[in-house]
Amino acid sequence: MDMRGENAPIHFEKGKGYIYEPIRYNHFEVKVESASIEKIKLAASILKQVPGLDIHEELNYIFEKLEMKADAEDEMEIIQFDTRPNYEGSKYMVDLLESIKGKTVISFDYQPFKYDAPKSLVVHPYLLKEFNNRWFLIGLPEEWRKQSRYEFQQFALERIKSKVKVEGKIEHYQHHNFDPSKLYNNVYGMSTPSGGVVQKVVLQFSPMRSKYVTTNPLHHTQQKLKGAENSYEFQLIPNNELEALILSYGADVEVLEPSNLKTKIASLIKEAGKKYFK
Repeated sequence: MDMRGENAPIHFEKGKGYIYEPIRYNHFEVKVESASIEKIKLAASILKQVPGLDIHEELNYIFEKLEMKADAEDEMEIIQFDTRPNYEGSKYMVDLLESIKGKTVISFDYQPFKYDAPKSLVVHPYLLKEFNNRWFLIGLPEEWRKQSRYEFQQFALERIKSKVKVEGKIEHYQHHNFDPSKLYNNVYGMSTPSGGVVQKVVLQFSPMRSKYVTTNPLHHTQQKLKGAENSYEFQLIPNNELEALILSYGADVEVLEPSNLKTKIASLIKEAGKKYFK
């Protein structure tokens, strides 16, 4: 190995000439600046908040290698996320992450809320995604693949009812052209209704609520509607999560477009009103 670019120490040995002195030189020695160490510690504090991602042992190993000493103040929480510490699905996190990274087919028992009993599934896993304090596995069911139905399905982790087992390698991993950045590009939340299409959604907010929506957009497609004060345009596939979001704003929002979504929200509000105004 040519070590000249590594500043490795050399010395002259009779009969051998100039040679490297590997005993006192560690080619793999890692030197990290203090500023970088602080960034690593901050990243570690964030990762520790991911439910089910037990990385304390791995982090301690890294800290030891980098000669990073954890002071008492390092353990103080300085950033906090809205997480569910007792989230039931967190126990599957590590196994699912490993299966995605290893591109392996997995199997598990799964029970949606509408089912009375779990069903055994074989799934090609692709992505773990969090929404509204719940985690979802995005994958392709094996039975769909056999039907040449290359559609991705989401599985809520808390609805998994058995251990995750590895079944083998994913043979067609690249064939699906999976792109997580585009999968939910025009969706708020997780669900995509069958046959759903992207529509122009226009919401009008109260003046005060509009200030919040301006500074904290509801979706990356949000655009201020020209010529209409406090109104915003979105490019979305209407789904249950979008309806719930709109309803959460109560009287501070009105659906202007599309007409079918406006009618649906009006119907939901009317049904809710029956529970209070009898």
